[in-house]
Amino acid sequence: MKKILLSVLCLLLTVSINYSQGRHQNQGRGHGMNRLAELEKIKLLETLNLDEESSAVFIVRLNRHKDLQQEISGKRQAAIEELAEQVKNGSADDAFCKVKIDQILEYEETLLSERKEFINSLNDIMDQETISKFVVFEHLFRKEVRNELRKRRSSSK
Repeated sequence: MKKILLSVLCLLLTVSINYSQGRHQNQGRGHGMNRLAELEKIKLLETLNLDEESSAVFIVRLNRHKDLQQEISGKRQAAIEELAEQVKNGSADDAFCKVKIDQILEYEETLLSERKEFINSLNDIMDQETISKFVVFEHLFRKEVRNELRKRRSSSK
């Protein structure tokens, strides 16, 4: 049973990683980001300890969620860069600034709404304790990655 679970998970990870590698490389992201995402999924599945079917459903939903989050974040970043460019050039009038700020805030609200919807969608495959483990894991994993990046930056200076 565990061999089947591991085989299915490896297959899902391989397919999703191959798909995301092409997409990320086209967006200028490096191989390290893909390896980090792969590590995160492996550690996450170990932490959640889901059955085979639930793991497969979870990975599909997680990939879809991350893709949507990345798309919205990209749009938000583009709006921020456009606003920054106009402000830098001194050509940003109040109407333009208001529109861009409202657009940026709308993207942020959409990100939060999408995250809430994703977490609520897990109720059919996880109990509240497992969902809590997921939320805590994500927070701690990101914190650990940020801390490690800070260490590396300060040691390289």
